[in-house]
Amino acid sequence: MIKESPSTKTWFLVHVFFPMLPFIIEFILRLFILGLSLDIFSSFSTLAASIGLLCLFINQNLLAHSIPLSDNDEQDELANVAIIFLILGIFNFFFFIILVGFTINPEPDIPKVRFFIFYFVIFIGAFFAIRQAYMTQRRFKLRAVI
Repeated sequence: MIKESPSTKTWFLVHVFFPMLPFIIEFILRLFILGLSLDIFSSFSTLAASIGLLCLFINQNLLAHSIPLSDNDEQDELANVAIIFLILGIFNFFFFIILVGFTINPEPDIPKVRFFIFYFVIFIGAFFAIRQAYMTQRRFKLRAVI
């Protein structure tokens, strides 16, 4: 009997790279148009939306998991991880809406420090979400369904 290993590269491409594509494309366009300036790092709203998509993709992949788990504890853990990714996705879409709202209607009273707090939370959350996505794929042997 041949035991198939999970296709990590394909899974990573489908569930991590594709949702991050809008952020990557915007970053490249900003790099070409604006050159090397600090304005190329101002696409945090797109990063928040991309991470939100990533979290929802992983949530759906966990819910559609078809490999039987050994016991009920692992099944509960899978459900808990799916809920965590759903909550992360909702928070990232919330941050996206707030940042786009502030971009469309900038309030002069709001200090720049609040924007940096949002940026910091989104940036750190992006690394956390990508790391957790990879660890979740390895833990539950998730496969890409194309």
